[in-house]
Amino acid sequence: MPQSGPVHGRHCPLVVYRAADKPRFGGPAAGGQTMSRFVMATDQGTTGSTVMVFDRRGRVRSRVYSEFTQHYPRPAWVEHDAEQIGKVTRGLLARACRKADIKPSSLAAIGITNQRETTVVWDRSTGEPIH
Repeated sequence: MPQSGPVHGRHCPLVVYRAADKPRFGGPAAGGQTMSRFVMATDQGTTGSTVMVFDRRGRVRSRVYSEFTQHYPRPAWVEHDAEQIGKVTRGLLARACRKADIKPSSLAAIGITNQRETTVVWDRSTGEPIH
């Protein structure tokens, strides 16, 4: 039966399955395969990006962080380069998997948080931000 559990003393909405309850695609009778065991979370903060990998019990398997450049075009304003954030984040995704000793294909989901009102529009065909 699914459960949610605490992470670092705070309630975490991460769904955790006991080994006996692990979900299967197609069910065991149909020869279904066990679902992936890991969830990745990425947090796009105001000064950098953090990526974490959790196992099915909600334990942190890896945590990596990197800052990105802050641009101050005028007093009290700050801007970020969307291409740099994308590059930094892609590198962190790979580092987090290596540090957790897992393959990206073993991820069941990736959660993303960002800087609230920040929005970037990306060109679907090129993967580049539209300025």
